[in-house]
Amino acid sequence: MASRWGASGKKFPTAAVISYGLEEPKLFIWDEEVETSFQADTLKQFVEKSLDGTYNSYKKSEPIPESNDGPVKVVVGKTFESIVFDKTKDVLVEFYAPWCGHCQKLAPIYEKLGKKFSKVDSLVIAKIDATANAIPEGISVRGFPTLFFFPSTDKTPITYEGNRELDDLTRFIVEHAKQTIDNSILSDEKTDL
Repeated sequence: MASRWGASGKKFPTAAVISYGLEEPKLFIWDEEVETSFQADTLKQFVEKSLDGTYNSYKKSEPIPESNDGPVKVVVGKTFESIVFDKTKDVLVEFYAPWCGHCQKLAPIYEKLGKKFSKVDSLVIAKIDATANAIPEGISVRGFPTLFFFPSTDKTPITYEGNRELDDLTRFIVEHAKQTIDNSILSDEKTDL
């Protein structure tokens, strides 16, 4: 149950606070990687900071990949902000679940998409296992796979609702990209994908 709420589920005791005093309910998770002990005084500080909205919650995250130079970048909870919210890049992110059949069907197409745009430095094609990593507040994933495009200019996510085919995904990226993309990407020439 702890991992369902955003803790790792590996360290106990743990705590969570849902604060309704802010504009919208906000969940704060005991940061098991930073907090040195689970004692009355540290628990009191956790609750007080949670209620005033200043506590830095634990971020559920898989380990940061040692190598991340493939055509589809792997995002984890700890790297979400640095990769997806990088204002110098447009970013398409697939939020997936490893057990999801639709995600498995999309995987080879998504890999081809990553290869197609691999030479575009201003664009990142990425994926995150949404069952094993924390997703920032304000991003609502209600099913798998969910695809969001984060433009470089304001990072307000744009939901992809089209067909999950290479050509459709390509057009969507080119249409929403804020950075310049060479139109030769759209050519009908067969490339070695």
